[in-house]
Amino acid sequence: MAEKKDATDEVVMKSEKEYWNERVPFKAFKDNGKYKDDLVVGINGKLWRIQRGVKIMIPRNVREVIYQSMDQDAATANLIERESNAYNDASRWLN
Repeated sequence: MAEKKDATDEVVMKSEKEYWNERVPFKAFKDNGKYKDDLVVGINGKLWRIQRGVKIMIPRNVREVIYQSMDQDAATANLIERESNAYNDASRWLN
């Protein structure tokens, strides 16, 4: 049986869409090494090219994707460090 939608469901959905599409400030870190090129973010086939070192306004959902990517990069770096330390500790016992 199909679920019936009422007008309030559409208003809530529209408000959520407006929330995620609202423009928010963002400034991508820039240096002269690894973080010098533009940041490219893709969501559902749409791409945003974000210039580093300049404060701009981007949709909230784009900023959230960037933050999630940064969190994942940090988690990956921590995992690599932890596993490298474990390997080094184990290899000391073999020598």
